[in-house]
Amino acid sequence: MVLDEYIKKLGFHRINNPNELPGNCFLYDWKKDAIIKDIYSYENITLFLDEIANENNEVYIDTSSQNYWNLWKMANIRNISINDLINMLGYKRIYAWDDHEIERQHVTKEETVDEKSFIDELLNDLEKIQGSLEEIMSENIRTKRNQSLVKKVKRLYHNKCQLCNNENSGFSVPPIEKENGELYVEVHHIKQISEATKSEDESNVMIDSYRNVIIVCSYHHKFLHYHHGGFKDIVQKDGQLYFKSKLGDIIKIHTNYHLTSTNNN
Repeated sequence: MVLDEYIKKLGFHRINNPNELPGNCFLYDWKKDAIIKDIYSYENITLFLDEIANENNEVYIDTSSQNYWNLWKMANIRNISINDLINMLGYKRIYAWDDHEIERQHVTKEETVDEKSFIDELLNDLEKIQGSLEEIMSENIRTKRNQSLVKKVKRLYHNKCQLCNNENSGFSVPPIEKENGELYVEVHHIKQISEATKSEDESNVMIDSYRNVIIVCSYHHKFLHYHHGGFKDIVQKDGQLYFKSKLGDIIKIHTNYHLTSTNNN
């Protein structure tokens, strides 16, 4: 059924020319309304694409699916094509499900889970990837699994620093937003696995365990490495976790889902 027939079936008549609208009517700006509601923010789009992407950041979208329609609206709001939107966010669109041999994490249901379910699901994924790292001998596959691990830990915190305090008017580091709208964060190893990683973003370095990393902004990354000799230990105080420096300074871990007291040195 074409759109005009469907509208007529519902008891309405479609006006194709805005100039034919009655005087007491106005053209509804659905794009502006959607932007105000922040339904189609870059963060939400990235989360959606990340769910259906394979390990090469390739996405397959069935043109008859609700997902395709949602993505079309996201792109249309910005007056760009679906492919331009996908490419801008760092993904590549493929048109055949069996284009290559990498197993895809295909999601068949709409993601309407609450934050707790979102966190629990990602923690479960992290445990699975962590377990597979310990069994895989191929360095190439280990590297891909490691990149997936880092990607999911960052996603667990919505690409936000675990040490920044955004809940009050205290000191807070302005976030770095990349060109595609994604927030820039880095991975810090709690117990260093290589002296060479001390002054750089460790996201591409092999990690021994996802429980040995914390997601931080670039400022707090350098802070943990260098302030007063660096922060080597995690301590617990009044039910909260803190990093402790060589000179006894402490800094609170404001957001935490994956670290436990077992990380304490």
